[in-house]
Amino acid sequence: FGARPFAEANKEQLREAMRTGQIRVPPKRGAVPARLLLAVTRGLCPSRDGRWPNMATLLQELEEVERGLARRPRTRTLGVAALALGVAAFGLVTTGEAPPCPGPEEPRPQLWSPSDAQRVAEAIRRTRRSDAEETWARVETAAAEYVNQWGAQKNALCIARRTATSTPTQVDRTAACLHSGGSAFRVTVDLLASSDAQVAGRAVALISSLPDLSRCNITSSEANHRGPPAEEITQRAGQLWTNLQRADALRKATKHQEALSVVAEVLREAQTLHDTPLLAAAFHQRGQTHWAQHDRARARSDLLAAYNLAAKAQDDSRQARVASLLTNVIGSDHGESDLALRWGRSALATSGRPGTDPLAAADAHLAVGTLLHGLGRSEEAIDHVRQALVLHEEVESPDAVQVSTVLGNIGAIYSEQGRAGEAVPILELSLIHI
Repeated sequence: FGARPFAEANKEQLREAMRTGQIRVPPKRGAVPARLLLAVTRGLCPSRDGRWPNMATLLQELEEVERGLARRPRTRTLGVAALALGVAAFGLVTTGEAPPCPGPEEPRPQLWSPSDAQRVAEAIRRTRRSDAEETWARVETAAAEYVNQWGAQKNALCIARRTATSTPTQVDRTAACLHSGGSAFRVTVDLLASSDAQVAGRAVALISSLPDLSRCNITSSEANHRGPPAEEITQRAGQLWTNLQRADALRKATKHQEALSVVAEVLREAQTLHDTPLLAAAFHQRGQTHWAQHDRARARSDLLAAYNLAAKAQDDSRQARVASLLTNVIGSDHGESDLALRWGRSALATSGRPGTDPLAAADAHLAVGTLLHGLGRSEEAIDHVRQALVLHEEVESPDAVQVSTVLGNIGAIYSEQGRAGEAVPILELSLIHI
């Protein structure tokens, strides 16, 4: 990089820059791969949790960076040991004329301000639930962790935008992904700020089920995000996506009728906009809500519409998720188990396509495993459910509710097989994740 990463006019400024993660932008634009820049940035994170867990993990990442450099024509690769030494010595990020990007851990009042925290805390306490204080403590911790992760990704995006080390497509997808995650968080905060006992009872689950921000990594080549492009959509279309996120939060809070009302409005306007991805998402959301109400016929109809629209939009991740849910819906009628299995195989095949969200594959394995378990094919079922657990635990911030669901399925299968010694600790672990 050619210079040091932090301002160093004096020791006080240097100490403050290191404490807040105020990393300067490298002036050698295009000379450094984005993945290397992010590896270094992570190594300089002021938070212990934000840094690499150990040197072995960092070296593995640098080896992968080096292999990527070796594949580039006329590119001279650097030794891994030298790269690691540079990270350890804080000597790889350089000064630049542009002002520094916001630090990864700077407050993000647009997402989570002290007044937001106060509103949510007061709303939860007003419910007078016996677990109100415990619920608020868990919500506060989970919200802070989500905002910190969002801030770190935003910091990485800012650096990548200024260095021309990422393609415009990568930058646009990351921006859209972070826009979607931040919007979903704000919708959830507003819902929690008006909590009644019903919503408060689902508060932790609502935070835990927010979009996984690890898929927003600027270095990822996966096209996991199929929401609205952050800078290309009309203001009205953007509002409709936000409304759909509100419907999702309402569904998860078991406010089904309110969720359906919001989705109905989105569907009306999305049809006038001829927005296929938005229509696919809206039908998917309505199908999920009908299924939560045990309305099998309406859920099936909406999900079939969502599947066809997702195919038209070439959204593999949504296609796989809808096929997984159709496996559950159709599989609930044992007379259609063969058709349900075909949907399950379709979900598995679609989720295996390049660029598809890994958690869509987890959903597919869980759906197939649940169906096979119901058909008495426990050995086949356990293989699929275990694979779902592996995929959930591989993401940076696993959804605690989903992990709990998968663990509960494994424990139930073991229990029915008479393997109580293995079932009990797994079921206990599933309760810890809720």
